[in-house]
Amino acid sequence: VTAADTTYSGTNTICLSSGAAVTAGTGGAPSGCTSVGSITDFNAALATYKGTNKRLMFKRGDTFTISASSSEDINVSGMQICAFGSGADPIINVGSSSTGLRVGANAGASYGAFYDLSFQGGGSTTTLGFGGVGNIDHCLFLRVTATGHGNSAQFAKGSVEGTTSNKIWENLAIVDCNLSYVNGGVSGSGHNGLFMSANKLSLMGTIIDNEGGGSHILRTPYITNACVKHNLLSGQGTEGVYECWKMHGPDWADSGGSIGTGKYTEYINAGNNVFDGASGGGWVVSIGPQSTGADERLRHLLLDGNYIKRGTVTGSVAMNIRGNVQYLTIRNNVINMSSASSGLVMDLSGSASDSLSGIPVRDVDVINNTVYSSTSGMSTAWNFASNPVNCRFINNLVYTPSVGSITVVVASGGSGWSASNNSSNAAAVGTNPSFNTIPSFSAVNLLTTDFKPSTSRTHGAGIADVDIRDDLFHITRTGTMDLGAVQA
Repeated sequence: VTAADTTYSGTNTICLSSGAAVTAGTGGAPSGCTSVGSITDFNAALATYKGTNKRLMFKRGDTFTISASSSEDINVSGMQICAFGSGADPIINVGSSSTGLRVGANAGASYGAFYDLSFQGGGSTTTLGFGGVGNIDHCLFLRVTATGHGNSAQFAKGSVEGTTSNKIWENLAIVDCNLSYVNGGVSGSGHNGLFMSANKLSLMGTIIDNEGGGSHILRTPYITNACVKHNLLSGQGTEGVYECWKMHGPDWADSGGSIGTGKYTEYINAGNNVFDGASGGGWVVSIGPQSTGADERLRHLLLDGNYIKRGTVTGSVAMNIRGNVQYLTIRNNVINMSSASSGLVMDLSGSASDSLSGIPVRDVDVINNTVYSSTSGMSTAWNFASNPVNCRFINNLVYTPSVGSITVVVASGGSGWSASNNSSNAAAVGTNPSFNTIPSFSAVNLLTTDFKPSTSRTHGAGIADVDIRDDLFHITRTGTMDLGAVQA
């Protein structure tokens, strides 16, 4: 990898300050760069200095503005926009109906990196922190902040694959970013923390907190080959109908010209995330179409080692799966249901009528998960109903000591159904697995002792060897496996 100062040597780097220009070679401005002072208008600077293989560096500690109803497309290849100097990231105050950083514009550009920038919307309902209409191939957003916008970040679907020469976002990475305070803190549809469609996506180490505003935290109409790991998703809209993650598939038969027919959302690896239902959360993680009248198809999905906290809405569901979903594995997750008096851990009715495809949910493995609730009222934990095909439910621990009685799993015998070695109904309410520690419900970071059983390893069920060799904390499972997500 070539160092940035080499790739963007000399006048290929432009350093921009709101005050006096910084002398090249001092104050963090690279030697030989072009240094410009008295810059206040962010978009005007982009318009003047952007170009192929150029690096624009804004001075740390300075504040820049974007006027109302203004945008400047970054539609050239090889650009970097970042910061120089010491202190806080440069602040860009975004005017109403404007976008902080608008990239792509269907120009077919490639290679862009944007990092160490802070886009402030001031509580607006009309601004967008950053994003674009697609696409830049190989694009990185690193340590970018977007707070107080109508939508924090949005990557539109573009027009893809056979319909035009324009493509969906390819090789998109959003890493260590902070997206917060959506739609002025007011719950309402059409305002998301992150809305995106992409092929070869990395979403890692990012905090997305709507703070009760807008609607969904993460909404993905169409993603493939995605790594979604080590993120915190919290604070969706408070109306009880929004999700931490609404994962769609593309419309199978009628794309409306934006994706192309016959496509799946597929090959998704989602692990070590925290999904915090907070004061919203009708469904916390929702996989499949929003409407049962849609034909959206998803396959080859892995939810592994996540901490899922149900929302406070009565009757909320931690995981909802519907429509044509195939080859889904849910393993090593901890689901904390302590926030409300009723609801389900998972609702997988899986009816063929859930989708216009007429194909039921199939090939779902639910293995080595831990469910805990300190509150009463939950009568059923896992609901498979009778429709899914080829589903396995093995080595799952359920402990709800405040519930008088509970049905651990409902499934009335869909084709290929298999269930074994799970907490019995009696053990779920009466046999204490003596977790080493139980975190407060407000906690979002688990300790390695949390939900770790010290007794009742089998919880009345025995253990099945299912070839899962590490637990939620990536600790190797040695000797006899334990029920649940955490090895004793």
